[in-house]
Amino acid sequence: MKRTQLWKILCAFDKKDIREFRKFVHSPFFNQREDVTQLFEMLAEHLKGNKTDISKEAVFELMFPNEVFDAKRIHLLSSLLNGHCEQYLIWKERVADEVEAKIILAKAYRKLKLDKPFADTIAEAKALHENQPLRNAEYHEKKYNLLLEEFDYAIQNKRLEDFNLQEVLINLDKTFVSRFLRLECAILSHQAVAQKEYESGVFNINNISDKLINASAIAIYQHGYQAIKNNDEAAFDVFMELLKSDSSKFPINEQKDMFLMAINFCIKQINAGKDIYTAKVLEVYKNGLIQRVLIENNLISRFTFNNIVRSAALVKDWDWAEDFIKQYADKLELAYRESITSFSLGRIAYERKQYGVALDFLQRAEGHDFLINLNIKILIAKIFYEMNDFKVLDSHLHAAKTYINRQKNIGYHKELYSSIIKYLQRLININISKPNLLEKLKEEIENEKALGEKKWFLVQLEALRHRKM
Repeated sequence: MKRTQLWKILCAFDKKDIREFRKFVHSPFFNQREDVTQLFEMLAEHLKGNKTDISKEAVFELMFPNEVFDAKRIHLLSSLLNGHCEQYLIWKERVADEVEAKIILAKAYRKLKLDKPFADTIAEAKALHENQPLRNAEYHEKKYNLLLEEFDYAIQNKRLEDFNLQEVLINLDKTFVSRFLRLECAILSHQAVAQKEYESGVFNINNISDKLINASAIAIYQHGYQAIKNNDEAAFDVFMELLKSDSSKFPINEQKDMFLMAINFCIKQINAGKDIYTAKVLEVYKNGLIQRVLIENNLISRFTFNNIVRSAALVKDWDWAEDFIKQYADKLELAYRESITSFSLGRIAYERKQYGVALDFLQRAEGHDFLINLNIKILIAKIFYEMNDFKVLDSHLHAAKTYINRQKNIGYHKELYSSIIKYLQRLININISKPNLLEKLKEEIENEKALGEKKWFLVQLEALRHRKM
C-alpha cells in the first residue's frame, strides 16, 4: 500500500486528523458504504502501532477472509476512501479560515435570496477580517472577495447606484501588486543562487500608485525589492524600519522571507567591504529573535546561531553575545549543542584576548559539522599566532591541512580554508627585515579572491611592518 496516495495521506495524518476523519467517514452524508468505513478502520488500526507497509493482499485477506484476492475490488475501495480523504482536507482548509468560511456562507445566503442572513454574515466576516492582525496580500484579497460578494448582491437586488466600485478596484490592485512584489523579491533571491534570468511581466514596478503604496503588503516588499535589485541602501534603511514596525502584520513564513532578504542584503554589503553592515545585520538578527522568526519548532539553526555570535563579536557587542549564547543554547539541535556553544564562547573569549579561556572552550568544541570544525581550527591557529607560539602553530597548521585533504565533496570550502593555512604559513616564515617581502605578501593577500580572514591578515602584516621599524 505504501505507493498509494491513500497510504501517504493516512501516514501524514496526526491523531487529531484521524479522530476527525473517522467522524467524517462514518457520516452517511459523506459515505454510505460500509466496506469503505471498514477499510479505513483496518488501516487506522494498523497505523496505530507503526507506519510499516501492509500489502494489498494482506488488506484484502483481513477484510474478506476466505475470498479470492480481487485487485480491482481493493483498488476501488482504496480510490473511494482516498476521495473521502481529499474531501476531508478541503473541509479542513475551509473551516480553518473563518473569514473565507463566512464569505462562502454569505454566497450561499445570497443565492437563496435570504437578505438578512446575508447581511449579518457579511458584517460578521468584515469584523473578523479587520480584527485579525495580518495585513499581507491575502488580507487585501479577502477584502476584495468580501466587497465582490456585496457587489454581486447589489446586482442581484438592483442596488448598484448605492455601491462604491472604486473600493473593489483598489483592493484588487492591492492584491495583485502585493503578490507581484513578493514574487519579484523571491525571484531576485532565486537568481542569486541559481544564476537564472527571468523576464518580468507587463506590470511596471516603478509606477505604483500613491493610493497603493501605503499598504503594508506593498510598501515593505517594494522597498525590499528596490534595495536588492538596485543595491539601494536608502531603500534598505526604509525596509529595515518597516521590518520593525510592520513585519508582524504578515504570517510567519513571509516574515522569515523578509528577514532573509535583509540578512542577504547586509552580507552582500559586508562582502563588498562596507563594515557598517556588520552592525546592521546584527540588528536584523536581534529583531528576528524578538519576533521569533529565527526560531522554528523551538530550534535555531546552528548556522544562524554562529552568524549571530560572529556578528556580535565583530562589533564588540560581547556582553550581549554571551547573554545570547546562554539564553538560546538550548534552542540548538541536541547533536550540535555542546560543540556550537563551546565554539561560540571560545570566539567571544578570543575577541576579549582571553586566549587561555578561548583555547579551553575551542579544544572541546569539535563535533559532527566539518565546517564548524574548520572554523575552530582556524580560530585556534589565530590564537597561537597572536600568542607568538609559532612552533605549536606550525604543527597545528599541518594537522589542519591533513584534516581538509581528508574531507570529500566540500566544494569551494577546500580552497577557502587551504588559502588561510597557506598564508598563515607564509606569515610565520616571512623575513620581516625585508620590507619588499612584506609589501609583496600584502599585495597578494589583497588580490586573493578565495581568502577568508583577509582583514585579520592585513592587520597582522601592518603589525609586522611596525615591529620591523
